[in-house]
Amino acid sequence: MDDSQINIGIKRGDEKVFEFLFQNYYVPLCLYSMRYLERRDLAEEVVSETFLRLWIKREVIDIKSNVKSYLFQSVYNNSLNFLRKFKKEQSLDSIKNDKVSENNSLMIIDDYSEQDSLVLKELNEKILIAIQKLPQQAKKVYILKRQQEMKNSEIAQELGLSVKTVEMHMTKALSFLREELKDYLPAILLYIFLK
Repeated sequence: MDDSQINIGIKRGDEKVFEFLFQNYYVPLCLYSMRYLERRDLAEEVVSETFLRLWIKREVIDIKSNVKSYLFQSVYNNSLNFLRKFKKEQSLDSIKNDKVSENNSLMIIDDYSEQDSLVLKELNEKILIAIQKLPQQAKKVYILKRQQEMKNSEIAQELGLSVKTVEMHMTKALSFLREELKDYLPAILLYIFLK
């Protein structure tokens, strides 16, 4: 797939183009962002938001360089914006722990417009509503895994389940959430946020 095909696909909201970009660039972009943020989880959030922003602004974004350069430049800018925002928040709030916005599914970067922020807020709300609809045990497993970042073995011990049962509940939870949110965002972006 060449750059002109990709640019046309982005403008049209072609999910196959976004899937191609995700499969080819997600991991390298995360590694690149980690050079600046030094934490995998933060790098993944920045890269995920970069893809989300590309989707939200797909009709107005004009990629003058090649797509690969555009993505790396965006991740570079977003990583630096994140560091600036994080340092500012640390100095203002005297943050004592190294967790950043751990209760948020997404982290909004400074250069998002007000409209983008509303879209992100709405997505957050949709995800939270969908989580509440999960069966009780699957919901517990999902929350412990995603929000408290526990390992499967720790969740199994906490809930008195086998590791295989925890994995089964997690698989069911992700499947349910992707189905529940499929009309809101293309599958590739759901994969990013619900992986």
